Amino acid sequence: MHGSGAVKYQSDDPAKGAIVTIENLEKMAMPVILQYETVTHKTGTVTLPVEVWNNTAVWNAKLPTTEELISVTIDPDKLLPDVNFLNNIWKKK
Repeated sequence: MHGSGAVKYQSDDPAKGAIVTIENLEKMAMPVILQYETVTHKTGTVTLPVEVWNNTAVWNAKLPTTEELISVTIDPDKLLPDVNFLNNIWKKK
């Protein structure tokens, strides 16, 4: 996500939640809105404060899922400035 980020499962078990690695590729720190969808089409949103970027350009966010994901989108409503919205979506292969 946001470049070379990734989606993994806690202890390789989707029932324990997902870990989404996001990267701040720009110089401006912004809050992060993550929207996700599971294999049974349940959706959820997690909002991270701008402070996650205080001392790092990479952040691992935990999503409270109990099943596999089919997609994760950063800023789904395109509310925040971004030069490349195309790198904001992860889809299961």
